[in-house]
Order: sequence, then C-alpha cells, then structure tokens
Amino acid sequence: MADYKRARTENQKEERMTEIKKVADLLFKTMPYTDITLTVIAEKLGWSRANLYKYATTKEEIYLDIEQDRMKNYFSSLLTVFPEGCRFSPETVAEIWASQVNANQDYFLYSAFLLTIIERNATVERLTQFKKTFYEFADSIKKRLSVILEMPEDKANALNMRIINFGTTYLTDCTKNPLIQEAGYVAHLFDFPQVYLNQNGKNTILIKVFCLGHATITDGVFIGLRQDGERTSDNMTFWRSRFYMFFEGMMLVCCVFFTMLYFLFNRRVSYRRFALLNLFTALFFSIFFITDIPWAGFHGGIPFLIYVKFAKSICFFAIEFVLSMFICNFIEYKLSKFEIAVQYLSFIISSAMVLYSPDYVWLFSKTLVLIPISCFGLICSLAYTIISLKKPDVQTKARFVLIAMIFLLTVMGADIIIKGAFRNIKMPFISIFGLTGVIIIFFVYFCLDYSKIAHRLEYLNKGLESEIRLQTEKLTNANSRLEH
Repeated sequence: MADYKRARTENQKEERMTEIKKVADLLFKTMPYTDITLTVIAEKLGWSRANLYKYATTKEEIYLDIEQDRMKNYFSSLLTVFPEGCRFSPETVAEIWASQVNANQDYFLYSAFLLTIIERNATVERLTQFKKTFYEFADSIKKRLSVILEMPEDKANALNMRIINFGTTYLTDCTKNPLIQEAGYVAHLFDFPQVYLNQNGKNTILIKVFCLGHATITDGVFIGLRQDGERTSDNMTFWRSRFYMFFEGMMLVCCVFFTMLYFLFNRRVSYRRFALLNLFTALFFSIFFITDIPWAGFHGGIPFLIYVKFAKSICFFAIEFVLSMFICNFIEYKLSKFEIAVQYLSFIISSAMVLYSPDYVWLFSKTLVLIPISCFGLICSLAYTIISLKKPDVQTKARFVLIAMIFLLTVMGADIIIKGAFRNIKMPFISIFGLTGVIIIFFVYFCLDYSKIAHRLEYLNKGLESEIRLQTEKLTNANSRLEH
C-alpha cells in the first residue's frame, strides 16, 4: 500500500474511507472476524494505527459503513427491478427478487454479523445514520411491494424482512452445516423434490410471498389455504407414523415365517432370499418414521445421516440385489460365476459410494446416479425371465415374476407421476403398495406350491394307507389258509 497522506478535502476523505473499506472487506473474507483489529487493518494499509483512528475509532464502524454501502446497492437494485406502478405475478416477483438476492450476497453476509457484533460497538452517530438509511429504503420497498402484490403495507414490510432473514441464513452457507442438514431431514424437507427447494432461492421467496398473503405449505407446490396446510401436515403424519407401520409389520411377519420355513422345513434358497427381501424392504420403509425410532438420531442412537445411508440407500440397493438373485433362483436360471460377480460388484460399488457420502445433499444427488448401476442385475434377471417364458417347465413361474414386476413398475410409475408431474406431497408413497403387492404375489405362489405339495403328500399317504391295508388283508388271508 502507498504511504499515508493526510486528507484535506471531503473528496480526499471519501477516497481514504473507500481505501479503508476495501482493505477491511478483503480481510473479512480471508480471515476470522475476531482476528481483525484496527492494528491489522492499519498494517494492511501501510498506515499507523493513529492515522487510521482519524477515520474510525473501532473496526465495527468500518464494517457498518461497508454494510451500509452493500445495503444501498441491494435496495437500489430492488427499486430498479420493481419500478413504480408495475404489476407482476407472485412467480415473477419471486424470480426477479431471487436474482437480486443472489447478486447481493455480500450484503447478507455482513447482515449475519450486524445485530450480534457490528451494531454493538459503533458510535451513536454512525448507527443512527445507518438505521435512518435502512428504514427509508424499507419504507420505499414496502410501498412498492404493496402495490405490486396487492397486499397490505404491514404484510409487504414483513415479507421484506423475512427475505432479508432468508438471505442472512440460507445464502451464508448455513445450510451446509451438518447439524442444520440433519434438522432439515428430520423436518422432512428432503422428502420434497429439489425443484421445490432450490432454484437459487426463487421458490423459497415464492413460499414467503404466498405465506404473507393467504397461504402456507400444502400439497400443491406450497400454495394453498392455511387450513389446507394443517390438513396436509395431519395427512403426512398419518401416513408416516400410522399407516406404513401396518405394512412394516406384515413384511417382518413374512420375514420370520419364511426364515422358519427355511430352517425347519426345507432349506430352499428361494425361501431364504424371500425372507431377506422382506427384511430389507421393512428396513427401507422404516425411514418414513425415523423420528419415532428410539435407536436413531436425537434419541441418542445412530446419527440420522448414517441411518439414512443404511436404510434409504444401501437397503434399496440390497432390495434390488436380493430380488434379482431371488428371481433367477425362482425361475431356476443358473447364473455363471461371471454373472454372480457382476451382481455382487454392482451392489458393492453402489453401497461403497453411499458410505463415502459426506452429507445429505451429496447423498441424495449421487443416489439417483447410482440407482441404474444397482439395477443392472435386476434388469438382467427380468431379461432371463422373459426368455424363460419359452420353457414349459418354468413357464408358470416366469409368468408370476412378470405379473409381480409389471404391477411394481406400474405403481412406482404412478408414484413418480403423482409426486413429480402433479407435485402432490399429500398423497402417500404408493410404491410401498407395489412392493407389498410383489411380496403378496410371491407369497400366494409359495402357498399354492405348498398346497400342491401337501395334496401330493396327502395323496401319497392315502395311497400308502390303502396299500398297507391291502397287504395286511392279504397277509391275514394267507395266515388263515395256513392255519386251516
């Protein structure tokens, strides 16, 4: 930096202050705020502390001036993009406003420190000037929004304040904090498609626009009457913590039943794999009521992220893996060593990538990429099933498999349409009905198969009894003839 030169005119004083703020801003972005002092700023400028003291008595005064500059830029840009007398739809307002919020992130970064630090150690004169400027801009924005969105001025003012609050939290990287991500997951925010939550803040602002009007979060892209929002909350609670538990219980019963069949009756590989399929499916759907599980999260057990990795991702990959192996065994298709290795490799790669994931955002974005890899074995098993339709000895089994899989894919497709195309979060995840339907279809087949075996055994027993009776009569008659 150049040596200090005394400012003699107002323009020169402004130039000195601009130079001070430029250096202070650079230090703010490159080192902890607590380590920044007037001495550090003076050294960076190449001045003495005494010379710097002529322009600011505390570092907070400098940062208050920087915050005021950023604030003027932000509010001036808002007033420019929302000209007086214009009329925009809430969607357009949200899109324009989001672009300005993202373009003025420095303002919100300083705002995060404003109330707790900067305002606590500034002179009354400078703080008064800052407050006056802020409320003058806020009053102009309030009046402009009131006309554009046709809402009362008090609600327009509240909307402006909430967007500032949003900017100081969301745009200062707090959502990357693992604890805040976990809280977001517990609040089921990650159940919503990313399009609802991101778009550089556009949809978040749209939510706030409607909430300050007459709406809240509902099943229709967050737009609806407040009573609809309460009803949506009640519905989601019912589906998550009540209804899904019935299917959980049914899957666990099937798991126990076929495990007992495997160990006590007949050690058929299909029984063992069907039991595992039910177990992994039950664990996968336990994620819907994760907040009620005593061994996960804030109850003092497994951290949410680890449980989600296992239950929502690895268990899903395990379902695909076990289902593909079960289908091959069910249709009596013998896999080669290479095919078995590929099946195991796709599952291991997918699971390893999930275990590597550092946070929720990474996990959810990469899981969508890993699903096709984990599905490779399942796709191959379905291809083998179609080929098996031409084999008379396994034709019936192949038809059962195709009926079950067509039902599952149809239900999952309907779920994607409901949640994706119609963006309805109030309806339950009907994919659980698809998986349950698959389990029921195979359960019915095993029951019919067992019934045939039982009838065959009964027939053999009756035949054996008749044969024994006939042979006994013959022996009795032979004995009688010998006696006479």
